[in-house]
Amino acid sequence: RDARQKMLEQRRHEIRHLRQEEELASNRRMEELQAIEAERQALLRQRLAVQRRQQRKLLMLAFGAVALFILVLFVYAFVSFVG
Repeated sequence: RDARQKMLEQRRHEIRHLRQEEELASNRRMEELQAIEAERQALLRQRLAVQRRQQRKLLMLAFGAVALFILVLFVYAFVSFVG
């Protein structure tokens, strides 16, 4: 019976050890996944910033084109009115 008790204790110790190893491995995998997600989020923020800058440039170009068109219309109307 004493040998059986020792064997049971050894098994319990092995099981505890395996659970600890599994938990450590799980934590490592989670840390890796979190690092990958953080990198993905950073890239996404960077792409969004670039996209916003491009949209701002396009909007300013469109406003400039409309302003130039209106200016040309005023000049044409003025020249037609005076001439």
